[in-house]
Amino acid sequence: MPILAPFSQRALFSVLVGLCFLPTAIADGPKDNDPKSVRAVPPVGIEIEAEVFDEYQRRARAIRTSLSVLDEPDAWKCHVEVFARAVEITLETKMVYGLGDLAGIKNTLGEGERRLRALASGKRQDVFGRNLGKSPLIVGGFRSKIDDSVQPFGVELPPNWGFYEGEMRLDVWLHGRGERVSEVKFLQQRSTSPGQYQPKNTIVLHPYGRYSNAFKFVGEIDVLEAIECVKQLWPVDETRITIRGFSMGGAGCWQWRFTIRISGQQQTQGLALAKHASSYAFSKMKISSPLGTKTNSCTGTTVLNGRITYVTSRPLHTVAKSIVKNKRLT
Repeated sequence: MPILAPFSQRALFSVLVGLCFLPTAIADGPKDNDPKSVRAVPPVGIEIEAEVFDEYQRRARAIRTSLSVLDEPDAWKCHVEVFARAVEITLETKMVYGLGDLAGIKNTLGEGERRLRALASGKRQDVFGRNLGKSPLIVGGFRSKIDDSVQPFGVELPPNWGFYEGEMRLDVWLHGRGERVSEVKFLQQRSTSPGQYQPKNTIVLHPYGRYSNAFKFVGEIDVLEAIECVKQLWPVDETRITIRGFSMGGAGCWQWRFTIRISGQQQTQGLALAKHASSYAFSKMKISSPLGTKTNSCTGTTVLNGRITYVTSRPLHTVAKSIVKNKRLT
């Protein structure tokens, strides 16, 4: 027996709908459009001494100037220029919040200068480290076709990649929201800290995606261009490319759930879940699969192409369990 009469239920529903729109109506006013009262995103960082600021800019410009006279393909120059660009944009947007960020700028400039020396000496194999990146953590850059800027990305290589026969699976991992993650900090993170999971025989790509815009618009194009860049450097199986994400990255993946094009080929529509590991509450979603219909509270999603058909999540695991036609990815 219903607790409320039908009329009362309808009235309550109408009130609830009205309340949903009320905060928007109240908040949407001149005050919220005033730059003096709206919270800055990204937050404004600390003031840097003028001499230090000028020195950082000078070193970044020097990298660019030296690159301009090198007779090397632009694709390789991008893996050096990305460090100069990161420092310049981090300073311009005032995303320096403490001594750690200042140290990050110094390290970024140092790595850019090291790579410049390697490329100027004709040793491309040393740009990422010896033998095209034997280290499992690699960072690089590609030139955006949208605005000609050099955008950063990170890559995690499997330990056996140099001995692996054939092409490898590629997982694209979309990061969560981080309002203080500048391009410098992103390069530092991807150079020193492994991601949340490392599947066997799999390359993991971490695109920056233009800060925290949920990989929409130009951020979406950056993902596609980062994939193309990685495919030029390492052997990627185009029938096994997945896109996964966490938090904001999960939301970014949802927009990829529709049929998309990668490398000019029509790909199969996919759908996935990745368990959200934080305390935030997200809506329940129901997924049907041969394993049965399950309901999970999550935010991460995956778009799959090629032979991959769907992904379901295991409770209490942040890594999704991937199932493909006649193959199991994880």
